[in-house]
Amino acid sequence: MGKEETLRNRIILVGNGFDLSLGLKTGYADFIFSYLKDKALENVGAIKNRNFDFYTLLGHFKIRKDGSEIPDKGKLSGILEKLESAKDLSTLLKYLKVPYSLEPKNAFIESIITNVSELGWVDIEEAYFKEVERVFKNSLAIKNNAQFKLKESLCELNDSFLELKTELAKYIFNEQNSLRNRSIGKKYDNFLQQLFEANLEKATIKFLVLNFNYTNTFKAIASQTVARGFTSDEIKYLNIHGSVMDKENPIIFGYGNDTSPVYNEMEEHGERELRRHIKSFYYPNTNNYKQLLGFLENGEFDVQIVGHSCGLSDKTLLSTIFEHPDCKEIKNYHYNGREEDFEKRLEISRHFKDKKEMRVKLADHDPLAIIPQM
Repeated sequence: MGKEETLRNRIILVGNGFDLSLGLKTGYADFIFSYLKDKALENVGAIKNRNFDFYTLLGHFKIRKDGSEIPDKGKLSGILEKLESAKDLSTLLKYLKVPYSLEPKNAFIESIITNVSELGWVDIEEAYFKEVERVFKNSLAIKNNAQFKLKESLCELNDSFLELKTELAKYIFNEQNSLRNRSIGKKYDNFLQQLFEANLEKATIKFLVLNFNYTNTFKAIASQTVARGFTSDEIKYLNIHGSVMDKENPIIFGYGNDTSPVYNEMEEHGERELRRHIKSFYYPNTNNYKQLLGFLENGEFDVQIVGHSCGLSDKTLLSTIFEHPDCKEIKNYHYNGREEDFEKRLEISRHFKDKKEMRVKLADHDPLAIIPQM
C-alpha cells in the first residue's frame, strides 16, 4: 500500500461472515434450525407416547389431519433417530411432518421457515420489515375499523419478533462461549496484519473496528495477534449493535432503512407500532453512534469490509459511512474469490445515491484479501 493511502484512518466493518469463518454457527438459518431441533427433541417423550401436540415460538405442531396413518411406536423410534441426525431445517421438517403438521404462528414466521428450508438462508430483519410493509398496505385497503386491525396485527407481529430476539440472544451467547475451547492459533495473523497495516512511525493513524456482530470474537482474536506495534489509543472497538448479555450495551435487532418511500408513508400515518423495531431509535440508548460520527470527522479514511453482507437492513448507517466525503476507498475481504467479491459490490451499490461516486470509491478486486476459514 502506498504512503498516501497508509496515512488515512481506517474503519474495519466486521459482520457475521467473520464469526462464520471461525466455525461458529451464528447465521440466522443456523439459529432457526437449532431452535426447532432442540424443541423437537425436548418433546421426544410426547412423540413416543403418540401425543402429537406441542408449541414453539415458530408455530404449533399437531397431529396430521390429512388422513395419513399415525405411525406405530416402532416407526416412531426410527423417526426420533432421524430427528437427532438431521443437519438442516428442510430435512428436520421432513421428518417432523411424518407425525405432525406445522401451523406457523403468522405470515412472518412462515416466510422465515420457507426461506431457510428452501434457500438455506434468511435475513430475519428484512423479512420482518417486509411483513410490516405488507400489513400496513393491507390496512390502507380496509375501510372499516382499519386503525384497530392495523395496531392489533402489528402488536402480534412485534411480539413475535421480540420472542425471536430473546431466543437469538441466548443462542449467540452460547455459540460465542463455544469458541473458548477452540484453538485459533496463528491462522489469522497475516490477515489481521493486512487490516491493521500502517506506517508505525506515524502516530496520527487511527483504526475503528465497527463490529456489527453481537459477539466480541474479533476483538478477542485481534488483541492476541496485533497487540505488538499498536497502542490502545490507535485501535478503537465499537459494538454498534450491542453485545449479548450486556446490559450496558444491549443488542439492537431490527430494520435499518428509514429512507425508503414506504417508511415515509408509515411516518405520515402515525401508528407507532409500524416503527417499533427501526434501528435508528435504539442507537441513542448508548453513545456508540455518536462516537462513530465523531470518527468520521477526524479526517480522510478508508473502509475495509470483513464478512458484512451490506444488506438493506443496515442501509441508513452504511450510507452514512460510504457516502461521507472523507471516505476515499472501500475494500472488501472475501473467502471465495472474484465471484463472491462481485456479489458484494452489487450490495454495496445500493447504499449510494451517486453511482459515479461509488465507482470511484470501490477498490479493485484483490485476490489476496482473503478471510481465513477455520
